[in-house]
Amino acid sequence: MRYSRFVMTILMLTIFTVMVAISSQYPAGARFMTFVVGFPAIALCLLQLVLDLREFRNETPRAAVGGMPAAPAGAPGVPADVSLQMQMNAGGLAVDAYNPETVRKELIVWGYILALIGSILFFGFYITVPIFLVVFLRFYAEASWRMTILLPAAVCAFLYVLLGYVFRMTLHIGFVTEYLLDRISG
Repeated sequence: MRYSRFVMTILMLTIFTVMVAISSQYPAGARFMTFVVGFPAIALCLLQLVLDLREFRNETPRAAVGGMPAAPAGAPGVPADVSLQMQMNAGGLAVDAYNPETVRKELIVWGYILALIGSILFFGFYITVPIFLVVFLRFYAEASWRMTILLPAAVCAFLYVLLGYVFRMTLHIGFVTEYLLDRISG
């Protein structure tokens, strides 16, 4: 079981549980969106915890990689890096968890998440979401330009109709956007 995944799941479960608990005291219209997001997220976090615990319980201490005993470092016929890799795997360590490439990818995803939150605060939902989706799909997911343009357009149109017209919700327009609109309108 990857320790970082387990900790992240616990953190997200805590955030969503606190969010739902706090919003449960709000009026019905105000708590609707937090319940729509919060309850499924809590269920998914609990499911992930169950899966992580099952994986942890099913893991047996491995004394070997591929059924072969771990060779001591410097054993004849075994390169030192292969021997070290075998010993680390035998000890149950997740070797890839500390791989610089894995760390780099996780930092990039965290950067995307923090950029999304900050952009929504500063520029609002309707400006941030299409730009975020285009950037994420093109540069991180390496999607084609066709997919990069069509998917965000469809998602944004769907969200605008669903949230704006069906649920009649007013989303945060952003501090910078609000300031600029006030300056323009006089």
